[in-house]
Amino acid sequence: MSSSPASIAIAALATILAGCGDNSTCAGLPASRVLPSDTTIAVGQRLTVRLEYGGYCVGESIADARYQPLATGWTTSDPAIVAVDSLTGVVTGMRPGDAHVTPTVSFGEVVSIHVHE
Repeated sequence: MSSSPASIAIAALATILAGCGDNSTCAGLPASRVLPSDTTIAVGQRLTVRLEYGGYCVGESIADARYQPLATGWTTSDPAIVAVDSLTGVVTGMRPGDAHVTPTVSFGEVVSIHVHE
């Protein structure tokens, strides 16, 4: 039986997280991250968000030399303010305001996006 790339990535992530002790952090630092973390964009401006995993424990912290992109879908808390392509993670500012973009395979990460004129 062959494994899909997604199941291999999830298994690898579970192994990494288990090695950090509490299944989500190592000395308070996340083993996964969303980039950019929080940002401000203009109406009509676009940017791409991405989810990465694979930090590994080194002493009391996580080193980021092995972070790799993790394929995921994306959702927005308010599509009238921030539109997001659910497959690519391309975010577009629609009108001024604040919204959150969240990966559908989430470990608690959220991108806060402020849209200005």
